[in-house]
Amino acid sequence: MLGEHTRFTSGERAAENGQKGGQRTQARIAHKKALRKALQGLMDGVYMADGEKLTGADILALNLFKIAMDAKNKNSVQAVRLILEITGQAASPLTERRLMAEIELLNAKRHEASRPGEELQRLDNILSRLRQEAKET
Repeated sequence: MLGEHTRFTSGERAAENGQKGGQRTQARIAHKKALRKALQGLMDGVYMADGEKLTGADILALNLFKIAMDAKNKNSVQAVRLILEITGQAASPLTERRLMAEIELLNAKRHEASRPGEELQRLDNILSRLRQEAKET
């Protein structure tokens, strides 16, 4: 008899906890929906930038492109990957390796004064081999 009572009580608690969890999930979904709607409004909005009318999406794309082209920015690789993903141009492993080698070479050139010359030459050789591999494929 003790077992039946315990099962009933724990079953009630499980139902209550399940209901609370469901309410939290609904609240989280509603919050994400509201956030998505607000962000879409910002992306669709028209703003003045450098004397031109641009949408929020245009401004976002321009800033993402600036980050991707800035070798000094630590997020440039992720920005390039995101651009490739969004535009449907997923990078091949070879392109990925070449991109990483070019960024490493740019960083090495930036710190050339603190790095020995042979390290710079080694990175340049790696990049040359990757470029040659890319031409052959």
